[in-house]
Amino acid sequence: MSVLVSVIMVKSSLPALDLGYYELIIFGVVTFSGFWSSGIKNALFNFYASKDGEDKEQIFKYAFWCLTFLSVLVIVAIIVFPQLLYLISSSAISPFLPFLVAFLFFSVPISLVESVFYLKDEKEKLIQYTHWSQGGLLLLNILVALFSPTLHAFVLVLIFWSFIRWLYLLHVLEYNTLFSAFKGSISFLLLTLPLILNMILSQAMDFIDSWLVTQNFSTEFFPVFRYGAREMPFSALLFSSLSVAMIPLIMKDQQAGLETLRQKATQHLHFLAPLSLILMVLSPVLFPVIYDHQYKDSAFIFNVYLLILTSRVLLPQSYTLAHHKHGIIIASSILEIIANIALSLWWLRDFGVYGLAMATVVAYFIQKMILMTYNYRIYGIKMGQYIDIKYYLMYNSALVICFWLTFKYMR
Repeated sequence: MSVLVSVIMVKSSLPALDLGYYELIIFGVVTFSGFWSSGIKNALFNFYASKDGEDKEQIFKYAFWCLTFLSVLVIVAIIVFPQLLYLISSSAISPFLPFLVAFLFFSVPISLVESVFYLKDEKEKLIQYTHWSQGGLLLLNILVALFSPTLHAFVLVLIFWSFIRWLYLLHVLEYNTLFSAFKGSISFLLLTLPLILNMILSQAMDFIDSWLVTQNFSTEFFPVFRYGAREMPFSALLFSSLSVAMIPLIMKDQQAGLETLRQKATQHLHFLAPLSLILMVLSPVLFPVIYDHQYKDSAFIFNVYLLILTSRVLLPQSYTLAHHKHGIIIASSILEIIANIALSLWWLRDFGVYGLAMATVVAYFIQKMILMTYNYRIYGIKMGQYIDIKYYLMYNSALVICFWLTFKYMR
């Protein structure tokens, strides 16, 4: 959906500077909230399976209060210390502070809707919600593009639709019983702290990449980077969902869980790798057509990020989390960040924005190798238990060769 919205905004002839500010507002919300909101949602998935009866319903409300409390805390910090906005960009975006804090407050908790429907196995409701929530946002952006294509109008649509979805979340959680769960949310928040710390580290690379772009390139170039700096559609979602879903299975039956993990990961690879190859070839043609000729660089940034699939398909963290070994995940994430910063500064100087993107791909692969090495040394889990190695090597070779050919002959 974010891709379609960005296309609509570009085609509406919104100035490049305004596009840059729009992306900076979204980047700001992700920067200030992404790590702890993801940590709380991961905790929700981890603890839900161990609860029974009414406790299962209460845990959703605990998560809501945690997300809301931390959102307010961050908003207060930004208002009191507006200098924090320079973490987002070296250019002043303080005029957009009211938009940023409003979007942060309403947008952070609403992802709970999908979690509630998924964990309660209410697939029909999940599909219906996905259709109307995404379709409504798309329709509103089309209307703005046709009748009032301004930065303020697009941002107000973003906030308004987040507010509508927030009201729907209150309905799903039965708002008349929400306050009864407030006290229990404190204990839940304390239990999520290790997962929040892990998410701080795991999401640091996205922040580092975007921040380095804001420091080394103009605001107008920021959307060029952001439109390209996306993984292949559905890739992160599919593997993140698979990773979380496998944790309780591995906890229950290690061998059966690992076999299921291997089968599912290989199935995803069979689907996503050929699709990535197709997108890698088509992106240099499609990006200038879908967006504009000035976004051709976005296509090759996108092609670099497609290579993250070579690491994304490996899921050693499922086994590690199933054994509650948060320490090694945190340590591997710290090493990943160190590698990313070092490689980014080096390759940014030599290869520009493409080097910055490639540093992320390599650093992410390093983290997965550390976790797989740990699991092998401690538990004897081999790489072939995560993925079918012959298909993994075949698809990875094809991706690397295709990337090199498109970068050399189509750029």
